[in-house]
Formats: sequence, C-alpha cells, structure tokens
Amino acid sequence: MKISQRIESIIINRIDWQNGNFRYFLGKRKIGSLEKYKETRNIYYLMAPAFGNIGDEAIVEASIHFLNDMYPGHSVIVIDFLETLQTLKEIRRILKKEDFFVLQGGGNIGTLYYHAEQMREFIIKKFPDVAILSMPQSMYFADTVNGAKKLNRCKKIYNAHPNLTLIAREKYTYKKMKQIFTNCKVIINPDIVFYLSKEINTSPDTVRGGIMTCLRTDKEDVLGDTRYDLIRALAEKHRDLIISDTCVPRNIPEEIRRNEVASLINQFRRFSLVITDRLHGMVLAALTDTPCLVMPSMDQKIIGTYEWIQDIDFIKFVDKNDVTHIINLVEEMMTSYYRTFDWSSFRAKYFDNLRTRIEEPKR
Repeated sequence: MKISQRIESIIINRIDWQNGNFRYFLGKRKIGSLEKYKETRNIYYLMAPAFGNIGDEAIVEASIHFLNDMYPGHSVIVIDFLETLQTLKEIRRILKKEDFFVLQGGGNIGTLYYHAEQMREFIIKKFPDVAILSMPQSMYFADTVNGAKKLNRCKKIYNAHPNLTLIAREKYTYKKMKQIFTNCKVIINPDIVFYLSKEINTSPDTVRGGIMTCLRTDKEDVLGDTRYDLIRALAEKHRDLIISDTCVPRNIPEEIRRNEVASLINQFRRFSLVITDRLHGMVLAALTDTPCLVMPSMDQKIIGTYEWIQDIDFIKFVDKNDVTHIINLVEEMMTSYYRTFDWSSFRAKYFDNLRTRIEEPKR
C-alpha cells in the first residue's frame, strides 16, 4: 500500500471508529482489487495487524501456515486491519458458497482493544450468510456498567450469526464463551502460534548467553514499579542483561512480516534465560527451547496458556511479583539442565484434528 493510501486509511478508520459504515461505503473504490481470486476457492483472513506487535504478527504467520496445510484447495487472502472494512464490498462481489472468513486471533475479544471488537462485530453482523471462524482468542470485558453494556451487544450479534465458530485459547475464556455465546460453536485449543513449532528447528548445540527481559509497558502492565526494581536487581548481577520486547515502534507491512517474526524467534534462541509477562514471549521461549520465567498478566490468558505447556520443565510460572523471589529463581534456572520438548506430539494432539473439530456439527 502506498504511504498516502495508508495515511488515508488511518484517518478514515479514526473518523469511522464507531460502526464501520463509512469505511464499508468507501469500499466501492476497491472493486476489482481481488479479481484474480474470482474463480478460486478462498479463505479471507481479515483484521490482520500491520502494527508493531510481533506477537500478533506471529499469530498471522502461524494462521497462514495452518490454513494452507489444512485447506490445501483454498487460496488464503490476507487483508490488513486498516483495509478490512474497505475491502468487504469487493469480497462480497466475488464471494462463493465454499469461501469463508477467518478472523485474527489473540486477546482482542472484549473491551481491552475495543476498536478490534467493533470491527469484528461489524463483519459478523454484515455477513450472516458466510461461515466465520475466529482463531484462538482470549476474552476480556471490563467489570463495569459500560463493559456489561458492550458485552450484551457482543452477545446479541455473535449469537445471531448462524455459522460462527469461536476458538478459545484457554479454559477461562472457553468457560465464559460457552456460557455467553450459546448459539455459536465454541471449541478450545492452544494459541495458534504453537503451530509454528513445525517451522522452528533449535539445535541442542545452539550457543546461548545472557538474560533477556521482555516486559510490558502498556495498559496491560501489572508489574508497575516492580519492573524497574527487577531490572536494576538483575543488572547488578548480570552484565549481559538485555532489555527487549515483542513490540516495536513501527508498522510491519505484509511484505516483511515473515522476516520480522523470524528475527524475533532468532533473538529468543540466543539467550540463556528470558523473563517475560507477555503471552507470546512465553510461547516463543517455549518454541525455541529457551528457559523462561513467566509472570502473571492483568487477566488469565497467560496462566491459561501456561497450563497447556506446564510439563515443559524450562518454562516456570512465577505466582508472585516479588523481586527477591524472582532473582532467586533466576539463579536456580541459570544453573539447571533441561530436556527438549516434543513439539511433534503436541501438534498431533492439538492441531492435526483441529479442522475436523471446527467442521463437526455443534453439540
């Protein structure tokens, strides 16, 4: 996308934050943009992020791998988040009976990132005749009057769709979804980024060194000042400490998404220990056989995801944000020996039959 077009898209998305109708109307300008897919069976992957959260970009990469493997007769068409609503009219024009929508996974069902929730609701409401699959998600609605109002709106829209499948990525979200979205098909499966295990090869002889922190500084941060106390304490003992994050201060267009994800994976595999409170910090550490201390998040998505891999001995969940306790665990983990994990068995258990579970009738 040209820079001028991207700036225009950002402005339009901000003007039309509430309901998406203006962006949908402007979609007439996109007619013809997907002409080459007119005769193919298509999967439309909508709401793909282009912003600097590489964990979310890893979700897109893993989802594309999964969809290509499990639906070999379909073309997977990835549509940028900022272009999704403007492209829907063109999608409608070439839509066929066997086509379906896939919505970006992650942790954006609910009020935490409500702009994404509004877009998802618009799509679900606008296309009741299209099968829609939401990739593994965590759900969070604020426990407020406004949060309850938004949850009720979401409930009505989701339940009105006759062919909506929701995948929860941990048991806490799964339980809520089953209670709330009674007319939808709801299944549970680990985060889709675990599917990248088939693309990652980490040798036992990989040269490692140092400690990397990968800690939040955004609205989901629960460490607060403890983060700085922890970093200072680590720096006193470990001069090879690196402070990093899975987020970068730049957009990541589709052309370089794979390289950005691969670069982050390579960064993780170079360290002897990672300390993180990011879900995908934990997942990428696990996938690269990197010892990792994981701290809680503001909701239950990290502990819920950790429960899928709690048998991995080099991933340890820290149940309290106490600096002395964490430092003691660091020293213990830096001197321990760990087994590699059998990811092929993990994929066989959770992903090989996922298409079957998605397509079987709702119970």
